[in-house]
Amino acid sequence: MFEPVKNYLQYKQQHQELMEKKLNEFIQMSQIDAAHNQDLMQQKTKKDDELNNFKGELKKVKLLKALVIIGFGLFFGLALLSILFIFGVDTGVADFVWWICFSFGLIIGIGLLVLLFTRIKQSNALWTNKVKKKEGEIAILIEEGWASLTSLNQILHWTEFNQEIEQVIPNLQLDHYLSHQVMEMMTKTFQTNLPDFDDRFAIGLQSGSINGNPLIWMNERVRGWVNHVYTGSIAISWTETVTVNGKNETRSRSQTLTAHVEKPRPNYTEEARLIFVCDLAPNLQFSRKIGEPLHEDWKKVEKEVENEYRKLEKKAQKAIKNDQSFNLLSNKAFEVLFNATNRNHEIEFRVLFTALAQSQMVELFKSKDIGLGDYFNFSKREKVNEIRAEILQQINHFNNIDLNHYDLAWIKTNLLAVANKYFDLLYLSLLPILVIPGYQDYKTQEFIYEANENQSATTSYLEQELIASNFMQALKHPNSITKNILKTTVEAVHPDYDLINVTAHGFDGIEHIEYVSVYGPDGRWHQVPVLWIEYRPVAQSKKIMIHKTKNLKSFADFKNATNHLNERELGSHNMVYKKEIAGFLIDDPENEETLMQIKSFFNQA
Repeated sequence: MFEPVKNYLQYKQQHQELMEKKLNEFIQMSQIDAAHNQDLMQQKTKKDDELNNFKGELKKVKLLKALVIIGFGLFFGLALLSILFIFGVDTGVADFVWWICFSFGLIIGIGLLVLLFTRIKQSNALWTNKVKKKEGEIAILIEEGWASLTSLNQILHWTEFNQEIEQVIPNLQLDHYLSHQVMEMMTKTFQTNLPDFDDRFAIGLQSGSINGNPLIWMNERVRGWVNHVYTGSIAISWTETVTVNGKNETRSRSQTLTAHVEKPRPNYTEEARLIFVCDLAPNLQFSRKIGEPLHEDWKKVEKEVENEYRKLEKKAQKAIKNDQSFNLLSNKAFEVLFNATNRNHEIEFRVLFTALAQSQMVELFKSKDIGLGDYFNFSKREKVNEIRAEILQQINHFNNIDLNHYDLAWIKTNLLAVANKYFDLLYLSLLPILVIPGYQDYKTQEFIYEANENQSATTSYLEQELIASNFMQALKHPNSITKNILKTTVEAVHPDYDLINVTAHGFDGIEHIEYVSVYGPDGRWHQVPVLWIEYRPVAQSKKIMIHKTKNLKSFADFKNATNHLNERELGSHNMVYKKEIAGFLIDDPENEETLMQIKSFFNQA
């Protein structure tokens, strides 16, 4: 796969064909009656149309009912008003006119009232019953649709389609979850690690490898601090004397005085990045950032490249005079557009970015098929490569997608649409790595996943944070008024499960009033109250059990499992499922009976 940019559309089409083939295999394997499901859905479509017509008629009846009620009010009001004018208020209008108005209003009002409680009431009941009946018929068809696809829904799972992506992208392997062993291997084999910062935690995760070199797509919630401006105000009034035409006059004035107070407040953002760890060029460090939007006319881009390259030549000459290491590459477009001029190792930079890698990187910038131009930040710190791009934010939305449905056509359409989008996001995020042939060819000395496949599966701290994030509402401190950062520690490791302590860190808020002196136009100083909030840290810890379970292979299995949990009164809302692992929030970790029931459930699962 040495032309990943040029062949992007070809690989995309290949992936779609593989997905269609795999889905058809699942359909055949499930032995469902596709024709029967199609017939059910055709009946449902017909009844949906009928239901919409019924709802339309019911809406008309309700509109007519509203108009009749309004009309009744108007005409009955006219009758009452006429009586008032006949026997009370003298309007100067002859009484017989008001008697005519009274009779007209009363007759029409009574007529509308009769219409409301006869024809309209009957019509409303008729169409309401038709709507309810049709909704019941549709519900039965939906239930039959679910039943007809039971065997298919039992084997459908999003991660079952990872291997189709792996077939298109050589040497790529996608994991079901990020294990602790992979993180350990990063430390031992690559002498690097991902620091566990207190101010961030994982909210989206997909891991894998290229030739055994770890890949981690990661979305994180990050906490920082900003200065927030609080505003307060008071209204003041005063009198002043002015001279008008030689006479003194007193006038009232008023104005609103405003004051501001600046105080620190926690701020939460989301960051997405792709981490790739590899031994190739192990001492090289550089960073490049997204440049200015590229012109659609490549000839104009080339002119800009020429101008910028001349500036780099001057920089290189200056570096030589100062005994600094900065030698320009002959590929001007690559040197200018990639713009990694802060590199620290010229030899390793050339080992990594060969002539082929340079040309493919330029093709990535100019490709109209991809149409993103310069869309990524790329940094390398020795063995750790990091890609940051806006498209990485979207990958988080594909965690645990539920593909189950009662309509086979819906499954086909949505699965392929979602799969194509997911392939696009993964592929485009990987492209800055894939255009470097050395990264595709370089094999780590010890294949990470083969080396650990027989070891006990223990999740990484990142995976633990992701699982715990599903229980955020239960984990956060009751006094917390902000978003929370979750941090985990391993409490105990057992052969079949891990006991994890999760601490949710947030802030409560204490209101304060600060008075600020503001000079008013009345010539006086005024104390303006400004309400501000002091944020104080609060934390709460609970325990979750994470269990590897190979029998929960689909969302249907998970749904069945949650039913069993409810039967045992363990609470299905306390459980989260990810392919081959399940997490359970333990409300009472001291209750041995509950722990035994959960362990028993997991062992059976």
